[in-house]
Amino acid sequence: MANAKVIEKARPHTAAPVARVASRTSPAAHIGGTVIPVDVPKLTDLPSYMDALGWKVSAALMRKWFAADAREMTPAEKLGKVPPSQYPRELLDTTTVTLDWILGFRRAAIAYKSILDHRGSIFSGSAVYNEKLKEQLVKRIRNAGLFASDARTFGDLSRTSIWQHENWQIQLVRVDVENNDRVLVQFEGLDDLFGALGGFAFYLAAYGTVTPNVRVLPSDGPNKRTVEKYMIEMTHVAIYAKDTYDFIDQQYLGHWNKDGVEAKLMVAAHDRLGLVDPDIYTPSGDAPDIKFPVGNESFRRYRRKHGKGGDLLIFSDMRVERFASPFRFAVTSDQVAGLI
Repeated sequence: MANAKVIEKARPHTAAPVARVASRTSPAAHIGGTVIPVDVPKLTDLPSYMDALGWKVSAALMRKWFAADAREMTPAEKLGKVPPSQYPRELLDTTTVTLDWILGFRRAAIAYKSILDHRGSIFSGSAVYNEKLKEQLVKRIRNAGLFASDARTFGDLSRTSIWQHENWQIQLVRVDVENNDRVLVQFEGLDDLFGALGGFAFYLAAYGTVTPNVRVLPSDGPNKRTVEKYMIEMTHVAIYAKDTYDFIDQQYLGHWNKDGVEAKLMVAAHDRLGLVDPDIYTPSGDAPDIKFPVGNESFRRYRRKHGKGGDLLIFSDMRVERFASPFRFAVTSDQVAGLI
């Protein structure tokens, strides 16, 4: 797709495709016109088209979606309000997408690098932003019962990315999620990363120590020990990617045929703003090279008709990164007790 032409003139999407196109080439032509055969792709042809473009991961995920029994992801599942371990096991993909593959794309590599630069841009943002991160970590430590009278270690870097997500995930860094980013990718040329994940995020899970500052209070009997505050040091993060592979809501996915895909910039931009009705998208180009439009609704119709198409929950493998300088802050016992 990197060499695909971007057509800026908006045309409509999902009109019923035609198997042939008739055109009168000249007054002397046959009165019925010249019939030009057109290969009309099936939706299930898309993985083979992706293979031809070198989009191996996109093709693998789409084939897995087609092979699964029909199941639409719920809004709560998509928003991460349901623990991943409760998602249907056959639709939980932890092997297709790897960090090595993701980081082969420059924009993803830049986002990943930002996590670690100067302890990471996520740790050097606004005070409000930083306080939310601290609060999330304190809640994780409290829920694990690690605020004690002796030093404790939090996190477990030997566990899987799903375990990290459910127990110690504290922050995320988004990639290709903002409208401007998505339109820019479509303008510069779609690729396997966008085809497979669209907008996704790197997630961070914490590892470090929590150490109490114990004060001894004199009394008539045995000395009383009380914790004035806790020093929290996050020394490592486990980083992994997570995304949902679903066709919820409206989204334009390009115009396709066996020769590749076109992203029509104006359609993409209007689609992201909710200004395009997917029922009025139409094919583009001239016979025999017509490209047919695909959107999320195309896949929902397929699922309703064939009873196949299961939305996937995707986790990549995980990398452990050590900060050059620990992320360190203190919290009092009263602050811990006051968290909801």
